[in-house]
Amino acid sequence: RSVKISSVRLLDSKNQLLLTLVKLRRNLSYQDLAYRFGVSISTVQTVFTTKVRILHYILFLNFMNTIPSREKNKLFVPKCFEPYRNTRIVLDCTEIECDIPKNMEKQKIMFSGYKGRTTFKYEVGCANNGAVTYCSPGYPGSTSDKSIIQHSGILNHLIAGDLILADKGFLIADIIPQGVSLNIPSFLANPKFTDNEIVQSRKNSRARVHIERVNERLKRFLIIKHISHKLFASCDILVQLCCALINLQNPILGECQEFFKSC
Repeated sequence: RSVKISSVRLLDSKNQLLLTLVKLRRNLSYQDLAYRFGVSISTVQTVFTTKVRILHYILFLNFMNTIPSREKNKLFVPKCFEPYRNTRIVLDCTEIECDIPKNMEKQKIMFSGYKGRTTFKYEVGCANNGAVTYCSPGYPGSTSDKSIIQHSGILNHLIAGDLILADKGFLIADIIPQGVSLNIPSFLANPKFTDNEIVQSRKNSRARVHIERVNERLKRFLIIKHISHKLFASCDILVQLCCALINLQNPILGECQEFFKSC
């Protein structure tokens, strides 16, 4: 039976949360959501804007304000991380497509040569169990990985003995704190890799691939598939909230699911 959009009724807290999660995941239009929930478009906008900020405060600012220590990470170490038991964080950068700014200077700094379009760039990190433990503010698409590492403040969380796993684009060995180790894939210096380099590269890839799976899950939240001009101001909140919501899904690693069941 059709529902009159004009008949505004107050949504209870559960439906407000459901509306917000549906908008984040499926990015349905405000008009569509207004019809589905039987409220006005202005009510949908108010509920979504308010709930997103509340969830961001609770799930991201409260629970992801610091990076878990390597001792905490060692409480559960998957097999692929056995060679890297001191891993504090696995890092990667992900880019999110956005509208082209009207300002020419902004167009220049937001254009990503890698993606071939204007983007926002985020640095995302996970623990060895696949849990998302870090998400930086957004940066223009032309920003280098090294510059983001320097500016984001993540290095302030690291202490001697910690290990960072990252892609080969993270040439940050000269800026990481003393005593912190960096493991990235080997560069081809000779005509071909040695047997030992191949083995080490495969071990690194088996562990590092899980941050790629995190980024894949992040892109499934269609609200951030393409950032429109209207969402520029709230882009960081949306991306960071979606990172936090990944931790409420099934674990990235199958080993973790069995571990949690046994507990």
